Amino acid sequence: MYCMNEKLYQSSYAEVLPVELEAEDIDRSRQFLESLSITGLNSWIAERTVTNNFNGQPYRMVIDRPTDGNHDKALIVLSEYGTGILPRLVAKSRVMRDTLDPDATLIIQPSTTRTESNMNYSKSERSDIYKGDLRPVISRLAIVMESLGSPEDLTIFGPSQGAMIGMAYAGSDYSPSASVVAVEAPNIVDRSGLQLAIDLTLSGSDLSKVVSANFNDHSAPFAVLAEKDASSVKELSRFLYSSLHPDNLATMGAMRYSSLSADIDSVISKGGNIVHVWGDKDNVSPSRDNELIAQEFGIQLAYKGICLPGMTHSITDFYALDGALTRMAHNRKNLKLFRHFL
Repeated sequence: MYCMNEKLYQSSYAEVLPVELEAEDIDRSRQFLESLSITGLNSWIAERTVTNNFNGQPYRMVIDRPTDGNHDKALIVLSEYGTGILPRLVAKSRVMRDTLDPDATLIIQPSTTRTESNMNYSKSERSDIYKGDLRPVISRLAIVMESLGSPEDLTIFGPSQGAMIGMAYAGSDYSPSASVVAVEAPNIVDRSGLQLAIDLTLSGSDLSKVVSANFNDHSAPFAVLAEKDASSVKELSRFLYSSLHPDNLATMGAMRYSSLSADIDSVISKGGNIVHVWGDKDNVSPSRDNELIAQEFGIQLAYKGICLPGMTHSITDFYALDGALTRMAHNRKNLKLFRHFL
């Protein structure tokens, strides 16, 4: 386990993730983000938003499969709590995929919002999810992955709520042995639903600072949109309203009943590997509980624990870092295979 040396919103970014995060990663991310037009990004999203069906329930994900790409290589990006198909989520996911491999298939799993019926769970599915049974989510992902030919070279990026879902999918019978990035997982401590809701609500106190770190040119169209989205009272109110959607409340229940430690064990037993990341100032995923997990699994080659001092739950909104973590997880799988044959 190692810790980063500097806060994300300080001037030097090359040391955010020693060795793994390179200055070129940050420059490439900024150039891409600052080149985006809002119209172009919205068109990209509309063309790639795909509807599937599970047990009579239609649901939506965003899928980009490059025509001449590597169709056996894929990246799944899971959304954070209550986050729909936002331009910010999609742009971040594209940065991560391009850092991993521009030819890989990209799958983005959004949350339901008040205006987007994305996961669209039935009443009985919500009841199951609330009690910790994530099969309705896993099954939706499985249908999408099967439609893509079930790529064997799979990397999963799960922030916050997405860490819980990503680990559950990677440990299921539907997934191949996957490389998983689990960042700020909420399912590591026992607390009431009310306390979890409070922790999630307070978790974005420095979101605007972290989002701003993605840009040099703050007048670029996407920079203006992303920074407004991260700091606007109106957007915060919209998020809070959507977070109370029954689909999201069901998922909040699952955060109380599932266990990151058990999920890590399941993924490793399947031959997968995990990069487990947390900030020591986060209230949603407390550092002391993450450190206990790191002590439990730290001796295993398939596990890597990374503590980020001074960081809060907003850590995953620095997109170049997300990309570097994704690449790290994928490369560690290759390192594990290499050592296996030594």
